[in-house]
Amino acid sequence: MTEYRRFQELAEIAVTCLDESSVDYVLVGGATIGVYGAIRSTEDLDFMLMLESSEEKKIATFIHCLQSNHLSITKDELIQGLEEHSHITVFDLKSPLLRLDLKQIKTKLDYSTYNLRKKVDLFGSGKDFWISSPESLIVVKLSPGFQSEKDLDDVRGILLRSSDILDWSLLEELSVTFGSEKMLRKIKEEL
Repeated sequence: MTEYRRFQELAEIAVTCLDESSVDYVLVGGATIGVYGAIRSTEDLDFMLMLESSEEKKIATFIHCLQSNHLSITKDELIQGLEEHSHITVFDLKSPLLRLDLKQIKTKLDYSTYNLRKKVDLFGSGKDFWISSPESLIVVKLSPGFQSEKDLDDVRGILLRSSDILDWSLLEELSVTFGSEKMLRKIKEEL
């Protein structure tokens, strides 16, 4: 019988590989929503990486670590994704439904998310992860290109569950800077 890898194990492998490679990162998306809002299922881990295609030693170490843990990616795939500023999907060969989605930190919003990241023991296992702040999560999910019903539900969940830990002045500032202040105001009025 095939033994599938659990989501937590994949997350811990990814962060171990990033740390061993000295690649700075921030975990964003569905995997982090449960920290601040309603827990929901997801099959992927979305990492934003502070990594350039010219950083050959970091790339080689990162790829070797991923491949030795049965994750499907090549050096060329990673470099091409970094050079094209596109998403890079890494499939888990032990659990076909799980994957890593990697993206280079490139935009002003990406850098803001990275700079505001928080260190959290995501699974209560003693392993720390750098994750998006709740303010950054809200602003990203209210940005053009997002705003799906799932994104809006995530924002509602964060606002309801984590209102006491939100830095409201920072949230307002970020929403103005990144053009999501109208959507934020609308959702706050709904609640």
